[in-house]
Amino acid sequence: MVNTQLQMREENLSHLPPGTRVIRDADCARFLSDPLRRLYLAPFLRGELTLTEFSAALAMPLNGASYWLKKLLAFGLIMESGQTKRRGRPIRRYSAVAPAFFVPFSATPAATLEVQLLAEGHPWFMRLVGALARERRDHPIGHGTLITRDPVAEHAVRCLSVPSWEDGITINAWLARPLQTEQAQALVQELEAVLDRYAALPEQTDHAGPSRPYLLHLGLAPED
Repeated sequence: MVNTQLQMREENLSHLPPGTRVIRDADCARFLSDPLRRLYLAPFLRGELTLTEFSAALAMPLNGASYWLKKLLAFGLIMESGQTKRRGRPIRRYSAVAPAFFVPFSATPAATLEVQLLAEGHPWFMRLVGALARERRDHPIGHGTLITRDPVAEHAVRCLSVPSWEDGITINAWLARPLQTEQAQALVQELEAVLDRYAALPEQTDHAGPSRPYLLHLGLAPED
């Protein structure tokens, strides 16, 4: 049963960006609630695309891209926005029907918010775990967990992944400690600033040196 208070909050949509499309259809909500499937919508949020351009954006064969394009059309998330005439069939262009989409929790199949958050985060978490394991498995010294006294909490321990080698570029850390509201707000602002700064970096070119894809996850919430 959907929490009534939660449902009432979702009905107050004044905080959404102008032009946002609210999703009420259960199948469409399920599609957009999937953290991997909703990535198929991302290219169309940037502008018009042909099927060939969509295929290239996804690095996917044309038949696979065609399948997902038809899915997006069927859900009403994209529309045909133009055609370029040529001999034979015209080249069709597609774009998102709105600049943003909002999926109310009440429209998702999840029974609780915890289930929804776990479902959204699980694929990314598994990718991060896999990447961390690969980096540490390839290190000649091996890998383990160092357990020491927590310098802050009296009845707690601190667990550190070791070794921490100089040429390794990974981090996996947890911290549980009390913060004042002002401190927590400042921490959120600092973390958001870091994310924004690195998200705004331009795409690397060959002359700038080799680059690798990295995954980063941040989370902060009061426990009581």
